[in-house]
Amino acid sequence: MAETRPTVADEILREHEVVREIIRQLELLVEEGGFVEQGPEWGRRLSDELAAFRRHLQRHFALEEEGGFMFDVVTLMPHASEQVEKLRQEHDEILRAVDELIRDAGLLVSGSSLMAMEFRDRVLQVLSTIRRHETEENELIQRVLYQEVSVAD
Repeated sequence: MAETRPTVADEILREHEVVREIIRQLELLVEEGGFVEQGPEWGRRLSDELAAFRRHLQRHFALEEEGGFMFDVVTLMPHASEQVEKLRQEHDEILRAVDELIRDAGLLVSGSSLMAMEFRDRVLQVLSTIRRHETEENELIQRVLYQEVSVAD
């Protein structure tokens, strides 16, 4: 990796910490929703927070993809190319899933009959998927950095 790549890797790892904290805050907000249908204020707040999270994820994924880091991982670890491609494809899937949550949170705001419990479960499932995705990326970054250090020794 070029000299700047460990810096990019460190930035991505720090960014994963930020994403995990946002997920934790969203989980708290979802739990705040309780087990009964909530009023429009909760749905509006959740919709706003999910929209902000989506914007953050879009920038985060661009850093990983457009920053060239994923290409560098494949260059250093060609055997990881399938995993890198899977993770890259998950970026679009995750953004679509969050878009659906934002849309459905809007239905809660407008008083739709969408069940709050079902919606809460879906939000928690998507957040769990994102957490798993970020963990896989962290593990891949660690392997690349470890391999780079081992090669340098």
